[in-house]
Amino acid sequence: MTDYNLLFESGDTYYDSAYAMDISQDRALQELANHGVTTNEGIVEFYEDMGDKESYPAQKVLEWLGY
Repeated sequence: MTDYNLLFESGDTYYDSAYAMDISQDRALQELANHGVTTNEGIVEFYEDMGDKESYPAQKVLEWLGY
């Protein structure tokens, strides 16, 4: 059994706040833009690495961004 209270208490970073969350492709692209990935080359690289999907694990997107 997972101790969710412990996860929330220790989840004080942006990365931790994305624990066990999926985000839509549109939201992932917003996150990329918020972190300066706005060129076609950067977006293509994201798709090459992460795939062209309807949704992504939020922490995986943040890891791709260098968190």
